[in-house]
Amino acid sequence: MVKAQLVHRRWREQAILAAIRAGAETIPEVVSRVYSTIDAQLLKAAGLSVLAHVEHLAERRLVSYEPPLHPDRRFSAV
Repeated sequence: MVKAQLVHRRWREQAILAAIRAGAETIPEVVSRVYSTIDAQLLKAAGLSVLAHVEHLAERRLVSYEPPLHPDRRFSAV
């Protein structure tokens, strides 16, 4: 079960990075591309997940942004 979660998390991270590389520059833009079929009640949770992934991608120097990161802050792939 843990291995499946790790694989899913890596897949989600790659989908988020792909969306950013394709031009998504804010959390809502990434959410609309990566979570296109999600129930509207889950959009806030999806946004928080994307925010955490963007922070992790920035730590790995794959994404850059001007701190502090928030939903409307623009970011880009490095």
